[in-house]
Amino acid sequence: MRAALVIIVMQRDFLEPGGFGAALRGAETLLVTGVTTAVCVHTTAREASVKQA
Repeated sequence: MRAALVIIVMQRDFLEPGGFGAALRGAETLLVTGVTTAVCVHTTAREASVKQA
């Protein structure tokens, strides 16, 4: 079985003050939750030896 994980580049601007997150006006916690989840998924994939491209 083959598996792949694709995570689109997470720019610092995504969460920094004045960046994209600031445009959400109070919904920045949704971004933090998304980034935290992406980190967990990435870590789990590495532990499962999913190949990285």
